[in-house]
Amino acid sequence: MTESATSLVPPRRSALGVNLLPQYRPRTYRFLGIWEEDAWSLKVYGIHHIFATLDRPLIDPEVLDAARQQVRRLLPEAEREGDHYGLGFVILHQGKVANWLLMQWWAHEVICCQMLSRSLPKAPTIFDRVTTPVMACVWELVVIDFERSAWAANALGGDFSRDRYLETTLVNGLY
Repeated sequence: MTESATSLVPPRRSALGVNLLPQYRPRTYRFLGIWEEDAWSLKVYGIHHIFATLDRPLIDPEVLDAARQQVRRLLPEAEREGDHYGLGFVILHQGKVANWLLMQWWAHEVICCQMLSRSLPKAPTIFDRVTTPVMACVWELVVIDFERSAWAANALGGDFSRDRYLETTLVNGLY
């Protein structure tokens, strides 16, 4: 993949030629459950760029299924990293220019590892690994920050609890 994530959206410019930043608008977040894959338990979060109501799925079911298949393909690589707890979280963000899939897991006691994939609008169910130095967008960082706190409280607080970590989830809503 040679196209960088930042090249997907050309910057808007003011009359003086200065790049204008977009206005932050909250997006819809939903906890989508836990994916159990072999010895792994991954909390799954969905984010959508369009306001969504509770009467319909937040994430297109075909995209969600394709994301789960991608996670299954990535887990052997995560397994090879070693020194992990079989715990982590997945963020599937149906953004404006791509579907972003962040698979993150805890390893080496305090390290959050990540593999990033995306699918484009012309093929929304085909996820490819992103190898550019992209981490996450401002909306995905909401989940990452929450999960950092959940790991610190439930794994590093002196009384490790796998179940308590998995039960600690971001409240559904707009962020």
